[in-house]
Amino acid sequence: MKIYIYDPEENHKINLVIPNFLITNRLVISLIQKVIEKENEQQEIQHLINSQQITELLRSVKECVRAFGHFELVNIETAEGEIVKITL
Repeated sequence: MKIYIYDPEENHKINLVIPNFLITNRLVISLIQKVIEKENEQQEIQHLINSQQITELLRSVKECVRAFGHFELVNIETAEGEIVKITL
């Protein structure tokens, strides 16, 4: 995953490169599941997404990257010229 952030007012550019396996491995999936389950127990309102759906979502993202290559997940440019791009 590549994350690019640009702020023209302060002339800051941030480039982060995070390997996809760090967000789609079983350890991260199980940690996300535990956090969601704990939050659901503490709050009366249930989250809109459950741990099983997160597992399926991350597996689907992994399969899409394998099948189609890297793609832009987020591409935002504000009127002030700020840019945020997230590429998987």
